[in-house]
Amino acid sequence: MNKFLFDKLNRFTFHISIKIILVGYLILWANNVSGQSKWSTYHSPKNDFSILCPGGIMKYESKTVITSIGPLINQVHYLDLPADHPNFLYTINVINYPEGSINKDSIEVIDELFDTTVESMSESTGCKISYSQKSLQEDIPYVIVRLMDQKSNTSIKSKVFLIEDSVYSLQVYTMHDNKLNDFIDKFINAFQVQ
Repeated sequence: MNKFLFDKLNRFTFHISIKIILVGYLILWANNVSGQSKWSTYHSPKNDFSILCPGGIMKYESKTVITSIGPLINQVHYLDLPADHPNFLYTINVINYPEGSINKDSIEVIDELFDTTVESMSESTGCKISYSQKSLQEDIPYVIVRLMDQKSNTSIKSKVFLIEDSVYSLQVYTMHDNKLNDFIDKFINAFQVQ
């Protein structure tokens, strides 16, 4: 085979190899992106709320918490995710208080409830409160919180709602470097009470 044809064949083979490698990377990238964007609606077992979440099916546990007003049931919904996802844990905690036990017309009572909830979150996770801001969303009081732990490099963003006599606490756990990713707000803002 002459040298001219041999060089042309080598360049052709090289270009084909590069194209195959690029196509392979594009396929891997597309699979990774689509794997992270497969969000679906999760409905709680009691069908009292729904939320958009990656993977769609959250695990569910229920435990009794002893409080000063008596035993309360804490419903815990959670979703662990693989290491390639920017967030490693999504949770929803629901506590249903006895009817009428929370004076929803009192700003002081609601503020105290939120302050206690935020402090409890900080203590139970060992994280420091980075910020906490109370507001209303369609006349529903809520507090949005960011907790940080410098030792473990963990960040938790939470939104806590008071709806009727129930407290809904949504939390997303991530590493500090990922604390501003869009999936956090996508999850938190998709919450709907049925």
